[in-house]
Amino acid sequence: MRLSRELEISLTLAIKEAKKRRHEFLCLEHVLYALLFDEAVADFDAAEVARLRGQPDTAAAQVATAEAIDAAGGS
Repeated sequence: MRLSRELEISLTLAIKEAKKRRHEFLCLEHVLYALLFDEAVADFDAAEVARLRGQPDTAAAQVATAEAIDAAGGS
């Protein structure tokens, strides 16, 4: 099976991160961490995530608002 170049790079980074931290296994957390460095993933915003989930745009607005409040240290 052939992987896309982008996926190959992300998985390689995930493996290197797991080894650097002396973890015995590659876990989902390592992969998610590596994906943060992928421009295509990092550029997603709440509206795009909601659209992919099939949620209405109001859900994205609620998520963005909640994130903004959390970032500001509010409750």
